Amino acid sequence: MIVFTSEEAAVNALSESPFEGESWAWMDSPHFGPVAPAGDLETFSRERATYFKSLGWDESDELEADFRLRNAALANALAERRSIALLFGHSPRDQLTLARMAHFFTQSPEAASESLLLASVDGAVSDIAGTQLAERVENACPFGLIEQERYARAWSEFAGSDSIGFCDWTRSLEGGCLKRALNRMLREYPSLENGLSLTEAQILDSVALGVREPRSLFERIRETEASPFLNDWEFWVVVERLTLGGTPLLERSDGKLFERPPVALAWKAFDAQVLQLTSVGEDVLEGRERYTSLDFPSRWIGGVELKAGNFAFWDYGTGSLASEPEVSAEL
Repeated sequence: MIVFTSEEAAVNALSESPFEGESWAWMDSPHFGPVAPAGDLETFSRERATYFKSLGWDESDELEADFRLRNAALANALAERRSIALLFGHSPRDQLTLARMAHFFTQSPEAASESLLLASVDGAVSDIAGTQLAERVENACPFGLIEQERYARAWSEFAGSDSIGFCDWTRSLEGGCLKRALNRMLREYPSLENGLSLTEAQILDSVALGVREPRSLFERIRETEASPFLNDWEFWVVVERLTLGGTPLLERSDGKLFERPPVALAWKAFDAQVLQLTSVGEDVLEGRERYTSLDFPSRWIGGVELKAGNFAFWDYGTGSLASEPEVSAEL
């Protein structure tokens, strides 16, 4: 048997457990940054590696090579008709990675497999002991075609360009971990109230309450998530984005630019940074300004780039996305 899971820590844990098969980490992190719906794993891996490199996360050009090895392991397992177990948690990261893989399996004739299994973990796979992970793999259930097609459709909707369509399809799902993960992703759209994503609002609110150091901020907000959403480096990209543009919402208390890893991995200097709201940040947090009406740094959710003229807004009242509201002319 060969296992594909979402984190290297889970691979290491399985290697120290009674599990005797082969295991690989599948760490594309499709919940973060731009993605495309293409079924070609090589192209997708190259695009993700290029994005990670643009963030400074791949200074040694190793990620794409690692992705190729992982893809080759999957191709070999399929060619040899080995039993394949997919071991994933309930977070948006895991559920979207599973959706990405399901899209590949359903779109590629060579990927047809009667031995595809699914093992589920409530939280993060890295939080589970190796012996328990091995038990989950041993008791994995068949990942049937109907379920594969549902996950593949989730990927097509998420990676497409129709935000409202993605939301409407998600709302049509019956309850379950996939729907919960996609609902969490939808809350990363700007809100109608102030133009902030849920993560951005959590950050500003926590800083306003006195949590001002980067690590403490990450830990505080992670505690609020039912399932892990962003890892620490991803989270600090969001923090950095809030300090950028002509109307930043956050700033360092000493007036210097915010620095995030892996800038020379200068952890002591990183930990010494203290954040505070700008006056604009206070106005946005209180709903007196809408972030998207200011100098909004563009960002991606799946296949949609959020930027001026291309916004959809999360409406907490209806639990759905709304088109960009019209701005009434002042009399």
